[in-house]
Amino acid sequence: MDEERSIRIAKRVVRIFKLTIAGAVLLFAMVWSSDYFLLQHRIAQNDGYRQIKVSRAYAITQRNKRVEENAARPELEECVRSLFPHEDESPCWYLARHTDQHDSINGNPWRFWAPD
Repeated sequence: MDEERSIRIAKRVVRIFKLTIAGAVLLFAMVWSSDYFLLQHRIAQNDGYRQIKVSRAYAITQRNKRVEENAARPELEECVRSLFPHEDESPCWYLARHTDQHDSINGNPWRFWAPD
């Protein structure tokens, strides 16, 4: 009797967990698709894209293990006015908060036999 009750409770917990996960996935899909269609509407109105000035810095690892830093000129980078990235562009709210971008580059010559 007690074992039956614990099995029913376990099944109920699993069912609630599955419904919660399904609800979260459905909510995310609805928010993403709404964001996408709103962006398409903005693009049709010529209001879907913006440009933000981004400064890039490169850290190049040389053969002698020293790091050379190079700064490029600030460039205007295109972004989309949406919540999520769409059409291979970053959202403007994210790009506006990350105007200083740093890239690490390995300047050593590539050899297929060398370990990474």
